[in-house]
Amino acid sequence: MAIRGMEWLAVRTRIVPVGLLPFLMMACLACQHGGSGLDGCLYWMDEPARQWPAEEWGRQVEYMRRAGFRHVIMSGPSYDVLTEAADARLVPFDHFMNASRGTGLRVYLSLWSHPQWYGRWDLAEELDTNASVIARLTERYGRHPNFAGWYIPHEIYVMWDDQARYMRELYAGLSRMCKAATADKLVVLSPFFILDRKGYLGDFRFAEPDEYEDFWADLLAATQIDVVALQDSGEHLSCYSLDDRRPFLAAMRRACTRTGRRLWINIETGELHVDGLEAYAHRFGRKTHVNDPRTQSDWRAVPPDKLRDKIRLAHEFSRTTITWGYQQYWDPMRGAEPRSIYDAYRGRELERIGLEPQPRPR
Repeated sequence: MAIRGMEWLAVRTRIVPVGLLPFLMMACLACQHGGSGLDGCLYWMDEPARQWPAEEWGRQVEYMRRAGFRHVIMSGPSYDVLTEAADARLVPFDHFMNASRGTGLRVYLSLWSHPQWYGRWDLAEELDTNASVIARLTERYGRHPNFAGWYIPHEIYVMWDDQARYMRELYAGLSRMCKAATADKLVVLSPFFILDRKGYLGDFRFAEPDEYEDFWADLLAATQIDVVALQDSGEHLSCYSLDDRRPFLAAMRRACTRTGRRLWINIETGELHVDGLEAYAHRFGRKTHVNDPRTQSDWRAVPPDKLRDKIRLAHEFSRTTITWGYQQYWDPMRGAEPRSIYDAYRGRELERIGLEPQPRPR
């Protein structure tokens, strides 16, 4: 299949920032029940997490519970299960699953994607590798009471022509295999939208909300995807307003309504702090990718008051909100600064995890 070169924003990978700008977080404006106001998170099984013994994974699950999480999308096992040392590599995830028993956490396993899948466009490789991944992970975790479904990690915005046809075949094939293995489990996807109409961040084709809606309605109708967890951040830039984001959230809700899919909102709790697109171009250079190493010192956790506003916006369209950014910015097991942000998001200061349990959100 001949596929023309794609714009850099058509698909996206994330680079975890090296550090964060220190800032004081206030504990006001948090949810009264003590949770974060978010219902779940995406989590990557990175090397620090792999070193945690079972007891530490118990603490992590408790932190997630107290944040109000009900859904956890876990990445990492799809790569581990393909290695010769799969049993050993999967032990940390076994700890997490064991600690989740009895908590009500619903765990979704990410599928596999080649690190450069968006440049290789090898449909057979993606489907064949994931057939093995799905079979092996189903055998190991398919009957676990907390296993709730699958996550497709191939994130896109809008595509056209041959690329659109490729994504339709990819999503249809992946979701079909997931349903064949576990018919009663959900298949989740987390696409994004962009808001840079003038090409400050790169050369790409822009889709207005109506075109965005039609693209996703057509694509979803060709698949067995159950849940669309739409990212709310555009290109991660802090300068975008709620009103900038609202038309694309509305467009995706219409697409989900047309196709009978569930809509969640992925409220990103990490952002690239910048006053505007012109300021971004002046600081980093026009056409600079948001994940360029030069931008890393300007990433931060979303301030608590802004998070409250983002949650209110999301609730105009969905009652289920997950987040990218927990692990990267406010996982309390990652140090004092993330712990302070975690406490601020929850609206109270905690001395240690062993304090009395807080009420769960209803």
